[in-house]
Amino acid sequence: MGCLAEQFQPWLDDVETVVVPTSLQFEFYKWAKWERGEVQALEAVALTEQGMPNYIRQSFRRVAPR
Repeated sequence: MGCLAEQFQPWLDDVETVVVPTSLQFEFYKWAKWERGEVQALEAVALTEQGMPNYIRQSFRRVAPR
C-alpha cells in the first residue's frame, strides 16, 4: 500500500460499507483502460463492486421532475 493510502485505511477496512459512486467507477474504468487495457480495467472496476455502488440514476428518479 502506498504511503498516502494508509491514511484512508480506517474507512476501507469494512468494504461492505464503502459507497462507490457510479461516476467514479466510470472515470476509474476510463483511466484504467487507457493505462492497462480493457480486461484489466474491467477487473479493477469489478473490485469496486465489493462496496455499495451508488447508482445515480436511482437517486435522480426520486427528485427529477416528470
